[in-house]
Amino acid sequence: MPLGFDRFSPDRHIYANKDFILNAVDYLLDDNGVITARTKEFKLRPLDKVEIEENKMVWQVLNLLGPLVFIVLLGGGWYFWRQKQFS
Repeated sequence: MPLGFDRFSPDRHIYANKDFILNAVDYLLDDNGVITARTKEFKLRPLDKVEIEENKMVWQVLNLLGPLVFIVLLGGGWYFWRQKQFS
């Protein structure tokens, strides 16, 4: 099947996905864009090893418990909002 062909639509419509992808690749590969991407310099900033060791446990606990606390707060808020709305 060609790119963009919708076999499940009643009229077997062909979308312009192929044109979009070709235009996007052409835009990304234009002469000026490739040259500016090649000349771009990235500055790497190394982390402070002493500070990493001092704060290692704090970041591990935050990354472990942070999402859990966030989900529990959202769930609790949702629960109380639904209780208030339908009581």
